[in-house]
Amino acid sequence: MKGVQTVNNVNVFRYTDVLQYISDSQKAKLYPWTESYRSIARELGTGGPYFWLVVHGKKPFPRKIIEGLSGMVPLNKRESIYFQMLMHLSNMDMDSRFKMLVLDKFRPAQFKGKTTILKGPRKKK
Repeated sequence: MKGVQTVNNVNVFRYTDVLQYISDSQKAKLYPWTESYRSIARELGTGGPYFWLVVHGKKPFPRKIIEGLSGMVPLNKRESIYFQMLMHLSNMDMDSRFKMLVLDKFRPAQFKGKTTILKGPRKKK
C-alpha cells in the first residue's frame, strides 16, 4: 500500500501493542526513541525516569506524551492516528479480541484481522 512504511519488518499496522512496537522500533534503530530517554522526555516536557516508566509499561501513557510522541515519529497521517490509538488503548484493560476489532477500523485492508504481535491487557501492579 502506498504510504505505509515498513522498515526492517517493522510496520505500525502489524502491532496491537504499542510497547512491543516501540521495543521493535528501538531494536531496528527507528524513530526518536533510539536517543536517550532523558533527551526525548525533555522534548516532551516530562522527566526522564517517568518517561522510561511509561515506555516500559509501568505507567499509563498521558495525553501529553501521546501527542508529543506522535508528532516526533515520522509516520503518515493514517499511521500516526493508528499509533495514537495504540497508545490510548494501552491505557485500557480490554479483551484482545475486542482490541483487534477496534484497531481493524483504522487498519488498511491488507492488515485487517491479521497481526504478528498480539498481547493481552496490561497487568496491574
